Amino acid sequence: MNIKLFKAKLNTGGKTSEQVRNEFDGSAPSEEEIQNWIKAYNLVDGIEVVVMESGIYEGYTLAGWGHDVDEKVREFVYLVEQDPVFGTYVDEREEFMNDWENEEYEPAGSLVFKNEDVEIIEELKQK
Repeated sequence: MNIKLFKAKLNTGGKTSEQVRNEFDGSAPSEEEIQNWIKAYNLVDGIEVVVMESGIYEGYTLAGWGHDVDEKVREFVYLVEQDPVFGTYVDEREEFMNDWENEEYEPAGSLVFKNEDVEIIEELKQK
């Protein structure tokens, strides 16, 4: 299997409550959950990351990032972990930070961004 990696810019900021609500399949999220997602998306808007095409969903999976944006990505991930259905660190910031800093954090799933939220800059050459 040949995995292609891309340098990309995230364009996730400025989403409305309605746009976020439409991203959910099934039951509608609460307004608090929507506002949490808006905060998370605004936090990583404009940063450059490494992504790969998602093998399961339409979009791109977060594959890596530079040290210069590590704090933003860490806070984004923590906010995503507040999801009441899929989050594993709901209201557990200290535990999350400890696991993150000790490189023991393992997401329960992939972090996937919709195609329209990702601006591909270039395909990265694999060595």
